[in-house]
Amino acid sequence: MQVKLKRITAYVLFGGMALVSGMVISLYLGPAQTLPVPDHREVSNIPLVDRPLADLDGRTRYLREWQGKNLLVNFWATWCAPCREEIPLLQSTWDRYRDRGIEVIGVAFDEENPVKAFRDELKIRYELLLAFDDPFSLLSMSGNEVGGLPHSVLLDVNGNVLASHTGILTQGLLEELIRTHFFR
Repeated sequence: MQVKLKRITAYVLFGGMALVSGMVISLYLGPAQTLPVPDHREVSNIPLVDRPLADLDGRTRYLREWQGKNLLVNFWATWCAPCREEIPLLQSTWDRYRDRGIEVIGVAFDEENPVKAFRDELKIRYELLLAFDDPFSLLSMSGNEVGGLPHSVLLDVNGNVLASHTGILTQGLLEELIRTHFFR
């Protein structure tokens, strides 16, 4: 009986490892999508820039506050490994382009305290906001119908969605998106 129980346990562990391995491989090797997004009025009646968010001090904020700047808005969570992996790229992008009219804004699908701790740990200097009102509708409004994280969206100076990318960004892809949509 003990041998049979050990064998069943081994099968369960092997199956669980196979499942987790498959999910990890699909995250890193699966096809990430970068698609043009329909005009924001077609995506929702309420533009993405008018949805309420919260800053890390509890104040209500809106993306429209950055009108006049090109925005790279990144939806992420502290518990999302690929999200955590791309944070240094987003920080270096903000460092490089903020004086050229591009702002990076992280919108966390998380609670305030974990986001603050993560910000302090990684020394994130770009703006971090919290999605507290139906966060997955924000993804849908920005062209992400599957609800996957990380997700990035480029908004022009008027708040119109220019492009949307679900999955981890690479430096080459991010540079191409910036060059194509912000520095034509």
